[in-house]
Order: sequence, then C-alpha cells, then structure tokens
Amino acid sequence: MVRAPAIRGALRFWWRALYAAKYPDARALFRAEAELWGTAGVSGGASHPSLPPARSPVEVSVEVIGAPPAIAFSPDRFSDSREHEPPELYVLWALRGGQKVSAARYRPHGTRFRLRLALGADPCRRAEVIAAVKAWLLFGGYGARVRRGVGSLRETSHPTEWLPSGLDRADLTAFFGRDVLAPKPAAAGPTARLAGAGLAFGRTTSAAHDAWRTAAGWLRDFRTSLPPRTRIRLGFTASRGEPSRLASPLIVKAAALTGDRYTPVALWLNRDDAPVFPSGSGLDVRKKFFDFLRRKPGVTVAAE
Repeated sequence: MVRAPAIRGALRFWWRALYAAKYPDARALFRAEAELWGTAGVSGGASHPSLPPARSPVEVSVEVIGAPPAIAFSPDRFSDSREHEPPELYVLWALRGGQKVSAARYRPHGTRFRLRLALGADPCRRAEVIAAVKAWLLFGGYGARVRRGVGSLRETSHPTEWLPSGLDRADLTAFFGRDVLAPKPAAAGPTARLAGAGLAFGRTTSAAHDAWRTAAGWLRDFRTSLPPRTRIRLGFTASRGEPSRLASPLIVKAAALTGDRYTPVALWLNRDDAPVFPSGSGLDVRKKFFDFLRRKPGVTVAAE
C-alpha cells in the first residue's frame, strides 16, 4: 500500500532536484547521493565512479494508519456535462483500460500514514534530508502518475513546519532557507533540477480536487495546442515510434499549503537535455507554456 522503499526513492529524486547544481559533474553527484542514500555497489562508468556497497544513514519506516479500499477506475466518477473530456479524465487516460485491458484499480483520497526518518548525526546532511521531504510533500506524491497530480500529499501533524504559506519566490525562499529556483551552472547531465526550474500557480482554494482539476486543465489545454510530434518527444504522450521517450519535465498538481489550503501548480523542472521543437526552429516549448499560463485568469508565474 505505502512502502518505505518507494518513499526512499522519491526522496532521492527530490534530493537530486534540490542539490544536483552544487556538484561539478555527474560523478560527484553520484558519489554524494550514494553516501547519503546508500548504494548496492556499482562498477565505474562515464557518469559515475566505482563504489562498494554502502548502507544509507537515513532510515525510513512507514506505518499505515488508514486507507479506503481499492476500487476499479470508472470514468463516470469524473463525468462532467459541461465538458466533453474533463481534465481529470485527460490526465488519467492510462487508468481507463480498453478492450483487452481491465481498468486499473486505485485508492480514492484518504490514505493516511505516519512517516519516520532516522537521519543520523551530521547536521548538514540532516538539513538536506529535511529539505528533500519538504520538496516531496510540496511538488511530489506517492504512487503512479505523480507528475499528473495523482497521489499528492498533505502533512497533518505539524503543517507549519512542513508546508509553505504560499508559492511566491519569497515564500519558497523562507520555506527552504534559500531560493531553490535560482538558476545555477550545473554539469550533472540530464538530472532534473529545481535550480532554474519554471513555476506557476493559481488561486488558492479549500478543495484539493478543485486545485488539481485546474492544474490538469492547464496541461490539457496546452498539450492539445502542440503538434503531435512535440507532445511525444516532451514525454507529454506516448508513441510506439519513440522508444527513447523522455519523462515529462512538467509536473501539474494541487500543492498543499498551511491553513488547509491548496493551490494549482505547474512546475517545469530544469534539465540539460530539454529539447527544442522542431529542430532548428528555435521554438522554446517551456517559454510557450508559461506565456500560455500568463493568459489564464488568476495565474502567477513565479519563475520561467
């Protein structure tokens, strides 16, 4: 249901997103990650050094407090007479099934769990793990289709410690203790980074589903405005002819804030291999996306 190894993997991802820019190359990043998060042992290569097996000083444990039963996905749950294809159905297309594939099973909103971390004695590394947890809670989630807002999280015991009060640059700087979106030179290869990422958010609401629906609608409207080839190579859609399809750099979700509030958010992670489409045209799809969002009522672009 909720497994510690999966959470550890998510925290590793957000640790890289936060700290990749501080390392001179991918090998240095790989070594630092292995020291903090552990490694099964690897042979050396162009992008990583040879390392023996190492145990992580970060211990992760999970206790599930309660969860609704898993149910089969049904499009009827998200039907809306106002729209032919509501945003929720647009981003959950993979769960629908088909003639030969049954609809996926999922758990509705309401799973609760207690996360425990033993962080070791090094105060600098402790601070890095805490920042990774904050980024995971704010921008990530648990389970499948996290980049489309599924499995988003909210901390309920001490929300003022683990959630920001807003998503302006000043709010995020106070939350993380530094401006995590500030561009920095990096030589860590195609690692997705918060440094230099783009961020936009909408109006706050007390309903998480409404915030998610708004963010999913941004994706639907923008993606359908792009040429099919661009959607495929950006990871916005699948194609049998593109076996090397990239994970999408774009995350859309409902971000939890203090005071039981939520806001629709779009985070475009910075990545060195982000392509330009079509080849030679100079089309900057990321810039096009944030220009598109600026025309939406109530949207603030904090970084692009």
